[in-house]
Amino acid sequence: MSGTSSQYRRWRRDARRALRELLAHHRTVPGECFGGLLEGCDVVVIETGRASAWLVRYRPDPDQLAAGALAAVFDQVTLVVPERSVADAVGSSATQYGVYSVGHVAGRAVLAPIRQPVAQPAHDAAMLGRLLSRDDLASILRSCGRPVHPFAARGELLEQLLGSCSASGARQLILASLRT
Repeated sequence: MSGTSSQYRRWRRDARRALRELLAHHRTVPGECFGGLLEGCDVVVIETGRASAWLVRYRPDPDQLAAGALAAVFDQVTLVVPERSVADAVGSSATQYGVYSVGHVAGRAVLAPIRQPVAQPAHDAAMLGRLLSRDDLASILRSCGRPVHPFAARGELLEQLLGSCSASGARQLILASLRT
């Protein structure tokens, strides 16, 4: 059992390192990265006008991937799996999800694209808003000319924001705040 868990930890470390290198070298627009904060995502990248999620999974969970629930929150979703799990990941994930495999070249972990993610506008601003702090939500509301109660909880402020403008407008305000 301990051999399997150390193999898993080594693979996860290598996969995350390869993902960091890929994001650092291949993004044309710099974005903010958050780790493990929303819906079990390992990396959430916030760029101008869009949010992307990267999931590093040793054994993909078909229930989480087939539903496409992450596509409601993120504009792009990409799954990173070991080479031996590629067929399972492609077969069990929603068709708009990207799939990358982790392999080794000259002893170094590298990511190879199997299926590119399909960018689709996400519509669940409330889930994305969970990345913001109470102060960030209050700041957004104040910038829109909305009154903010000094003792309002984060959830109340998020509801107020979602109720004061369209879902797409709230989403753009949340993305802009996350980028700053």
